[in-house]
Order: sequence, then structure tokens, then C-alpha cells
Amino acid sequence: MTNAAGGPLLRAICVTASQITESAGAGLSLHSNGSRGLTCSHGFGAQAGEDSQVLLGVGPGLDAFAAGALVEEPHLGATTSIRWPAFDLSMLAVGIRAVSSFPLQFGAARFGVLTLYASRPGPMTRDQTADGYVIAQIAAYAVVGSQAGMSDDLLAQVFEAGFASVARVHQATGILMARLGIGAEEALVRLRAVAFRAELPLGAMAADIVAGRFEYESEGEH
Repeated sequence: MTNAAGGPLLRAICVTASQITESAGAGLSLHSNGSRGLTCSHGFGAQAGEDSQVLLGVGPGLDAFAAGALVEEPHLGATTSIRWPAFDLSMLAVGIRAVSSFPLQFGAARFGVLTLYASRPGPMTRDQTADGYVIAQIAAYAVVGSQAGMSDDLLAQVFEAGFASVARVHQATGILMARLGIGAEEALVRLRAVAFRAELPLGAMAADIVAGRFEYESEGEH
């Protein structure tokens, strides 16, 4: 089920996030002036997860927004890593076993959170993590564009161009892994960091690395 709030573009982002990452569900919430509001949800467990975070005041989305970083819990309810006991119980009750939350960021500003809900326990794959980062950035651009008064047609073009960059992010991540001898998670962190410093979208920086227009060294960019 897809929540009716949020406008067609953001609803499409929720649907696409769930499909591309092969998650059971996806929820997208916006934060403004200290308040949090549900923008959209799609798929299994997403509505329940977003509602639980609002009611309980805890959860991966709130932590991801506060930290400005990915928050992942691959084993909800595990006795060795219960961060949000009441939230964990509410998710287990509806069949959700793992969650991952990505902050929506544009430069240093944060606008909200994309949360992915999984019906099976376990961490996300490298590709799922890369997709999550890209989709969260697309959602951030959509929010900024909407607030700036961009037309629906132009926002749709941003949406399409953003998802076209998913494959490039995967390729760039693999290049950094091979070149620097690091794991997938570290490669994604470095790719995001260099894109931020260069003030480029993640997909644009990935395209530069794949095309050989940008040489990433172990000490950083040059």
C-alpha cells in the first residue's frame, strides 16, 4: 500500500526505492523546524514502521537524521543489539526483521529520512546500500526543487536522471574497492565524501570516476 500524502513524485520515489533495493517496504519522512511528518510509505511494514517511530519517538530514522549518516539494524530484536526495544517489538509483530535509514541531505542541510524495511534479517548488500544512498539524494533534490517552485515536469526529469546514475554508483564503488583495496562500505563512504567536497551529486562524481575524469587516491582527491 502507498500512503496518499506527499505528492506523486515523492510517492514514486517510495515505490521505486522499495523495488530497486528489493525491500519489503520503504518510508519517506520530512523534518522541518524540529517536527517530523510522514510524507509517503509503500509496501510491507513501512506504514507501521513510520507510525511506530512517530508514536515512540525512537527508531532508525530519527537516529539517521540526528547523525546525518546511515543507520542500519540488520537483526531487530537480537539480544546483543537492541537499540530501540519498543520499536523492535512493534516491527517484529508485523514481520519486519531489519531496517536501514538514509538521511536526506543537500550539502550540510538535512531534510528528512528514507527508511527501508526488510522481512528477512541480515545486512544490506553493497548494491542495496549504494542504491539507498542514491535514492535518498534524489529525494533530497526533489524536496529542494519542490520548495524552490520547480515544475512537475522538471522534477520528473531530475527523478529520471537520478535513477539513471544508480549503475554508475555501483561501478564507481567497485573501482574504488579495487584501486584502494577496501571494502564496499568504506568505498561508498569515500565516494560520498569526495562528492560532498567537490559539491557534486553522488551520481555525477561516480560518472567522473568511471570515465577516468577523476583519479581518486588513498589520501583523498587531487
